[in-house]
Amino acid sequence: MTNQPGTKPLVPQQVRIPRWEYMTMSYNYSYGSTTYEINGEKEGGLKNKPLHETLNQFGLQGWELMSVAGADAKLFVFKRPVVKAPENPNNGNT
Repeated sequence: MTNQPGTKPLVPQQVRIPRWEYMTMSYNYSYGSTTYEINGEKEGGLKNKPLHETLNQFGLQGWELMSVAGADAKLFVFKRPVVKAPENPNNGNT
């Protein structure tokens, strides 16, 4: 591409690629008891907490619900922007 007379030169702009972190949450309601697993680990602090309160809590922490899977909506996938990107995202592999 060429520039028109009197215009600024065409310079490629640096593009910021968003970086995300992900979280999975499993939800189980059985015999009047609710249990949760976060990233595969049991989360006792959420036991018997209503699902809508748990989802609101994650929303306040910046998590966005991306996907719900399972016949009874048992697996939830969330994402949020990474606050600080890794210094070397390629781990030295360039």
